[in-house]
Amino acid sequence: MPDEYPVTAAEPDPRFRAIFEGATDVAIIAINPGGHVTEWNQGAEHMLGWTASDMHGQKIDRIFTPRDQDEGLAGLEMRAALETGRGGSEGWRLRKDGTRFWAGAEMLPLRGHDGTHLGFMNILRDRSEQKQAQEALKRSERTLHAVLDALPVGVVIADAEGRIIRDNAAHRALWGLPPDTVGAPGDQPWAGWHVDTGQPINADEWAMFRALKSGEVVRGELVECQRFGAQERRFFLNNAAPVRDDAGRIVAGVAIALDVTEARQAERAAAARLADSEARFRALADNMPQLAWMARPDGHVFWYNRRWFDYTGTTLAEMEGWGWQAVHHPDHVERVTKRIQHSWDTGEPWEDTFPLRRGDGVYRWFLSRAEPIQDADGNIALWFGTNTDVTQQRAVEAALDERSERLRLALEAGQMGVWSLDLTTGALEWDIRQFQLFGLDPRQGEHVRAAPTLAGAMALVHPADRPGIEAAMSAARESATGVFSYEFRVVPPAGPIRWIGGYGRAIPEPDGPPRRMIGLNFDVTERRETQEALAASGRAAQLAAERVQLALDAGAIIGTWIWDLPTDRFTADERFARSFGLDPAVCEAGLGIEAVVASVHPDDKPRLMDAIAEALERGGHYSCEYRVRQHDGRYRWIEANGRVDLAPDGTALRFPGVLLDIEARRAIQAERDRATALLRTFAEAIPGVAYAKDRDGRLLIANAGAVALFGKPLDSIVGRTEAEFLENKAQAEVVMANDRRIMEAGLTEQVEEAVSLPDGTPAFWLSTKAPFRNNAGEVVGLVAASVDITARKQAEAVLARDKAELERLVVERTRDLEETQGRLAHAQRMEALGQLAGGIAHDFNNVLQAAKGGLALIQRRPDDTDAVLRLARMAGEAIERGSAITRRLLAFSRRGDLRAEAVDAAALLLGMREILMHTLGAGIGVRVEAPAGLPPLLADKSQLETVLVNMATNARDAMAGNGTLTLSAHHAELPRADRPGHAPALTAGTYVRLSVTDTGSGIAPDILARVTEPFFTTKPMGKGTGLGLAMARGFAEQSGGGLFIDSAPGRGTTVSLWLPIASGGVTRAEAGGRAPVQPIGEAPRILLVDDEDLVREIVAEQLEDLGYDVVQAGGGAAALPLLDAEGRVDLMVCDLSMPRMNGVQLIQEAQRRRPNLPAILLTGYAGDAATLAVGDAVTGPFSLLRKPVTAPELGERIAVLLKMAGP
Repeated sequence: MPDEYPVTAAEPDPRFRAIFEGATDVAIIAINPGGHVTEWNQGAEHMLGWTASDMHGQKIDRIFTPRDQDEGLAGLEMRAALETGRGGSEGWRLRKDGTRFWAGAEMLPLRGHDGTHLGFMNILRDRSEQKQAQEALKRSERTLHAVLDALPVGVVIADAEGRIIRDNAAHRALWGLPPDTVGAPGDQPWAGWHVDTGQPINADEWAMFRALKSGEVVRGELVECQRFGAQERRFFLNNAAPVRDDAGRIVAGVAIALDVTEARQAERAAAARLADSEARFRALADNMPQLAWMARPDGHVFWYNRRWFDYTGTTLAEMEGWGWQAVHHPDHVERVTKRIQHSWDTGEPWEDTFPLRRGDGVYRWFLSRAEPIQDADGNIALWFGTNTDVTQQRAVEAALDERSERLRLALEAGQMGVWSLDLTTGALEWDIRQFQLFGLDPRQGEHVRAAPTLAGAMALVHPADRPGIEAAMSAARESATGVFSYEFRVVPPAGPIRWIGGYGRAIPEPDGPPRRMIGLNFDVTERRETQEALAASGRAAQLAAERVQLALDAGAIIGTWIWDLPTDRFTADERFARSFGLDPAVCEAGLGIEAVVASVHPDDKPRLMDAIAEALERGGHYSCEYRVRQHDGRYRWIEANGRVDLAPDGTALRFPGVLLDIEARRAIQAERDRATALLRTFAEAIPGVAYAKDRDGRLLIANAGAVALFGKPLDSIVGRTEAEFLENKAQAEVVMANDRRIMEAGLTEQVEEAVSLPDGTPAFWLSTKAPFRNNAGEVVGLVAASVDITARKQAEAVLARDKAELERLVVERTRDLEETQGRLAHAQRMEALGQLAGGIAHDFNNVLQAAKGGLALIQRRPDDTDAVLRLARMAGEAIERGSAITRRLLAFSRRGDLRAEAVDAAALLLGMREILMHTLGAGIGVRVEAPAGLPPLLADKSQLETVLVNMATNARDAMAGNGTLTLSAHHAELPRADRPGHAPALTAGTYVRLSVTDTGSGIAPDILARVTEPFFTTKPMGKGTGLGLAMARGFAEQSGGGLFIDSAPGRGTTVSLWLPIASGGVTRAEAGGRAPVQPIGEAPRILLVDDEDLVREIVAEQLEDLGYDVVQAGGGAAALPLLDAEGRVDLMVCDLSMPRMNGVQLIQEAQRRRPNLPAILLTGYAGDAATLAVGDAVTGPFSLLRKPVTAPELGERIAVLLKMAGP
């Protein structure tokens, strides 16, 4: 035992003893110079768990952690107290049960009146809550910042005045803002328009400002906004909510912004499909088991299904509008009308239960629901409602409710809690009273708290009683009666220990040991409690007084009081007076309680008076936190602790206590609560389900939607994985597997997940999940938002159940639709052909007008040489324009005679860029990409330019006048026959790929498959013929290449022309641009064969004018004798289309008779050139010319063939 150190002092004031014993939240420990405990107050016992008898004579090191014991911290603090007058620190201390708490410690020297060193006074305060609050605040802020930047939706946080103080990366990306900015750049305003009116949004009309001004959550604000630095407009869906402090004042605001541009466009497309499916829907509704109906937005019912009329025995004329009230029960019709009118007015879904009269006059109960059906703009187009017969279900529920109510009344009367235990799994089922017996909150939000497992419940049982319970339960399982009976102590999370009497019975199983036990628990604390009194010695009182004074001097206690209740005399020390802003003299003399509480903050006074009243009624410990006004007029937080002493008859006698300064702790708590409120408001502002997880799948944050989905209290799921708290382990594994895949890939993903609701109902959720990254960019978790798509899935199931009927309707509807589409397509083709024919007729009429007018004037002025030459030149130019029209038509039909030449692709595209920059509009940027050293391609340059212009025009239309157009050329090797994209099969070889790429909206797959069909167009009526890409494809394939289209919705379109490389000069003679070749020496003899006299005479004149000797024949039969004659024939020119023997047959026969005779075939249409070239129909020197042909073209071709034939 330690040495005794006597203290000589006067008899202590009982007042100090009362104060010492009343300070239950402050541990005051006396230690002798050797470090052994000599005194241990109730506060120490309450804080550390050891009683005074446990600790008397023990080393003070016992309450220090092993590490601190090794470092001799207790000795260091005592040495510091002797040297400086005060020692101590903040750190961990140990309780009797081995747990730790964070303590604020003061070590003070204790001396007698003569200065003798008597020992030390160690004063401890539990600062665990403050320590945890500080750590939680740091974690909350880090989590908030990380979650904000990881979210795939825009988030903005503003102060109470609406100034932006924080936003996330997604919000800056939505508005086109730089990543390192906050708010709008410079003085630029946020540009937005109301979707319904098109009017600009004023600064005070945004969702954030309206939420801050009204103090209400603003949901679903759909606005059209213009991004900074661009002309692009996007649709945003905004939600905003105010953030309040503990006093309810608005201190900040948070807003969520979603880009719904694509969704809005999809909604508009869906509206068109809605009309198409209405007939199918009505047919399906007529065969559904429920009564169904549809109403206009104002509530006027205009349609009922067949089931309604079968049940009610009414007609549409009787029921239309508000006629349905006639079949409602009179006692319910007014209530039903009022509630459904509320839905018509607000657009909220409607649900109610009421009786409807059957055709035979019998009323049956129906569960009725109505949902608004919206159009693409979000406006209510109509209401769809159903009535489901629930008469039998209500009868069963009523019987069950009556039995449950009887049992509940019996249990409440006996204050008993009911439990059921699964002996195999340890799962427990509790009623609300059972939670109360174990000191747990029976409800969390709107959901009953889930009962713990057997292990969880045993953790709340006093350790000394656990073996007895286990033995009693084991005996019950093995006994014949199965009876369990035992009394034990429960240690609640908060509050005193309770004694519980438990009684139960194991339910026997016919094939083995019992698997379930049910029973009752009831409170037997009053029967088991005992009173203990401790006698106080004079010396102990003196030491207690000195300890209290030391605590006061150290600042641990900022005031003491004693309230004598029979006389209502309240006395307090000077520190108390300063804390309450009172006169110290008045407090010492005594005053009434009303004068004391007058300094308490008005908002805290009712709570304080309730706490005082409760303590006076029950006696014992008292504690309350509140704000008091001090001399400077400021309110500061204090904590009051005391004890009410009761007389044997229960009358309150004395009420001593102490004051503690908790201003710093409350400030930390307020900041923590603000951050927590911000996180909670942010999560709750997200519609549907929202949550965040760490890398191992443990929940970090969950909103109310997530709590409702899981069906468990928030504190039972945070920090745990689905595998730990979901009963459906298969569902948990699927969800966690999706989460792991997304975190490993590091990419945002949208998935459909099948889940079970808390009541077991299956449901489907569409979840958008994104990886959650730390500052280093590492994936440390996942954030997700989900919406319920069960209704859509159920609708799909209903459609599947009625498959046979639906298939019949679909077949009929498809047949009708195909006929309609066929007629429409034919009409569109006819319209396009009409447009084409009209344009051709207009152009040809102009040509004919010029030619006919010129020739008529020549006939009238034959002697005016200058006029004749001028008019002849004009007629020739008109005829050349007619030839150009014919060539374009032949190109469309893929029969044109292309004038191929070597083309420099890079130079071509650069030249095209200059043209397109001035023709496509200011909103279109044009870029060219062509590497150096690109080989020349082989194609008709003029027609290639026309095709590229058409492709660029299509690209401009796809970008709606704003975007970037890229012209590119690349060298492409095709090692084998292939089919790149939507191109025909290409032969192996070397190509130049010319591409036109836009940044438009892209092409859907079903449209992409048809874009090269003639007359197919997606442009409005009158805006296009559907021939552009068809002509481009025809040109590419006729040039020996192909057309390739790469596109998808949302990523633009690339149209590519694959054209062959020009490996050498053009093999066929090209006409135009050079003077006719005049024969040298003796004029060659030309045999001209044509069945059209006028054409033959004109061509003969042209040849003779060129200096050739011409022999004419009117057909093949007339030409053959001339060939058989001895006369010279150097070359034959013949028409293709002649009766009895066409031009090809004539050339074949002529070259048989006169081998290597050069021949020129003239034709007014095309289509056989490829056959002639590939099939070797003509083996000798040969050339094909298209009518109309000019004299220079004909003369140049003749000269080339004669040179090829040799002398």
